[in-house]
Amino acid sequence: MSSVAPTVSVALCTWQGERHVAAQLRSIAAQSVLPTQVVAVDDASVDGTWAVLLHEAEALRAAGIEVVLRQQEQNVGYVRNFETALSACSGDIVFLCDQDDVWHADKVATFLQAFAVRPTVQLLHSDARLVDAQGRPLPATLFQALSISRRDLDREHRGEGFELLMGRNLVTGAVTALRRGLITQALPVAKGWIHDEWLALVAAASGGLDSIEAITTDYRQHGDNQVGARQRGLLERAVGSGSARRTYLAAALARLRSLQEQARLGRPALDAAQLATLDQRLRHAEARACAPTRLPSRMLHIARELGSGRYHRFSNGLRSAASDLVQGIQ
Repeated sequence: MSSVAPTVSVALCTWQGERHVAAQLRSIAAQSVLPTQVVAVDDASVDGTWAVLLHEAEALRAAGIEVVLRQQEQNVGYVRNFETALSACSGDIVFLCDQDDVWHADKVATFLQAFAVRPTVQLLHSDARLVDAQGRPLPATLFQALSISRRDLDREHRGEGFELLMGRNLVTGAVTALRRGLITQALPVAKGWIHDEWLALVAAASGGLDSIEAITTDYRQHGDNQVGARQRGLLERAVGSGSARRTYLAAALARLRSLQEQARLGRPALDAAQLATLDQRLRHAEARACAPTRLPSRMLHIARELGSGRYHRFSNGLRSAASDLVQGIQ
């Protein structure tokens, strides 16, 4: 193992973030192990975000941190904005960073230690403390809000991340760091995918996904979150009206078809077992998204899918089947 400490970049994306981005940057400057570089890319904000970035950059530079600031000419959305930020990072280890959180002082050190003892891991994600808009703690942690179980974590530690991610996403960008080589493998993000989900999936394809069972961040929840814990949790459960559910299931199917197209191109490179898993996952997504609307036909269709075992493998078993039955009837 090399005795040379890895360099660290932070990929920060902003949009209309003037209220909280200063606190985020100050928490980065207060790390026990400072990053080497902060890359901040603003997605054409029209508030005071850019002025805050310029001001806070001076303190970061005074601490010896390289700061790269960029502005998009027009709004490109958070996925493309993160692609821009990640592509500009030069560190060996790259942290994804939202604009409105607060890092705990040992976050960088905790991740670096974990990467050092897990040399084959490409991407790590941790737990977080959920806080409200004022920074007050909420009852649940991030892992709890996303219903990440002990069994899920144990499977991740055993290198079974790809199978897990075929069921649902476990990875939140605000508490994620990765080796820079993964950026080259994963970008551009496949159509229909969120950047952190796609990075995690590409890492998992090679067995390179794992988690840190520690709280490293105050993850702020408020009405302006582009993708917060509550939104992720609701999306993963696909609850709500029948029309919202159909939209969710159709989007999930489109994402999986996009993954299949990318896998044929070798990004990510999937082995035979993973290709078989993806095929079964696609069959399940098609069965859920394309179920008949008339009750007798729908009951038979869902019963057959239950019999295949895919509801239990990729969804929430009888709970998902019952929801599909009730909410899809016309």
